[in-house]
Amino acid sequence: MSRGPRVLLVGFYGVPNLGDELLCRAVIARVRAVAPGARITVLAADAEVARRYSGLDDDVAILEGFYPTPRFRRAWKSHLDAAGRADLVVLGGGGLISDRHHWSSVPRYALPALAALAAGRPVIAAGLGIPGLRRFWLRRLSAALVGAMARVGVRDMVSASQAEVLGARPEAVRPGRDMAPVALAGRLDRSTPAVVVDRWLVNLRADPPLPEAGVTAMLERLAAAGAGIDLLVAEPVDRPYYEALVAAVTPGAAAACRVIEPETLDEALGIVRRARGVLAERLHVVVAAIGAARPLVAVPYESKVTTALAEFEAGAAVVAPHEIGAGTADRLFAARGNEAAARRLADAAPAIAAEIDDLLRAGVAAPAVPWNRRLAAGLWLTGLTAFALVKPWLPSPSRLRARVARAPAAHS
Repeated sequence: MSRGPRVLLVGFYGVPNLGDELLCRAVIARVRAVAPGARITVLAADAEVARRYSGLDDDVAILEGFYPTPRFRRAWKSHLDAAGRADLVVLGGGGLISDRHHWSSVPRYALPALAALAAGRPVIAAGLGIPGLRRFWLRRLSAALVGAMARVGVRDMVSASQAEVLGARPEAVRPGRDMAPVALAGRLDRSTPAVVVDRWLVNLRADPPLPEAGVTAMLERLAAAGAGIDLLVAEPVDRPYYEALVAAVTPGAAAACRVIEPETLDEALGIVRRARGVLAERLHVVVAAIGAARPLVAVPYESKVTTALAEFEAGAAVVAPHEIGAGTADRLFAARGNEAAARRLADAAPAIAAEIDDLLRAGVAAPAVPWNRRLAAGLWLTGLTAFALVKPWLPSPSRLRARVARAPAAHS
């Protein structure tokens, strides 16, 4: 890779989300390793949050306001301009090509990627998750995107299959692994034993919903054992969910609970490392607990969690989301840390780093984007940009139906 390429990183950065910030660190580390003089720019929701939480150095530029945040309307031109001038756009990692939680996820990342492709600039994906798309128009949009990528690096075989279904060239698809171990290398140093606190660490998601009665029963059981409970906020949406859970338990259990929203990624990892035991639903809290050799109970809401547990032979107790209850606490009491799994995770980091390096080199060395792909990307970009800028003023289907329902009454 030549010295000084302009590299634009596109992902769910600056929210913050613990897992996505880990992935951002991993990609930045590998770009610097492969091209020490690279000029790196990160597209993030909030520049101050990205800088503080991820600890990004001052030589990493940040463009803030990705779609559909309010800042997007002011910043979209600079985003598309940066993508069009980049020598390489890196998409990922994480489950970005998905409408499982909201349709806006795909346009958020497609806009800058399409701008790069329309300008003939190479785009690659690294550690990408593609669980599948329900909406036809998003499948067509994603096909225009992944079909033109120089490399589609994915984190598992399910995503590799989905990439090819969407139209990615088979020779461009590179099955790999989640990139988090690269970012965790050296940050979960176990040469000096952590000072373990007498507190359980719990990390759960509001979506998909868990049975509230089961979760509160588990918290009651943990509190009854006498130790404190730290509810780790891995993304801002976790806080209101945790506060509602604390309000639903008895006063004694509520007193044992503490909602913790770390200021930095390193602080979050330190909390995991010092926990008496970890009960986690989110993938990268599970991975961090494995890397720190903490006693672990995993609540896998998607196959990516069970894939990680199997890859590192974590031997952790597994509880299905719908089965969570008081007995889950008992399984956490019985859990033990797995030093062998922690070593396997640490040992995997160099090979995963090499996978990312190969993607980066292939991206910069890629031939020019064919004109038909550029034209398709430009057409999608034009329509999608107009849609993204007009959408805030368009009434939703539910509001339209409400207006129609009120119309006869208004003229009566």
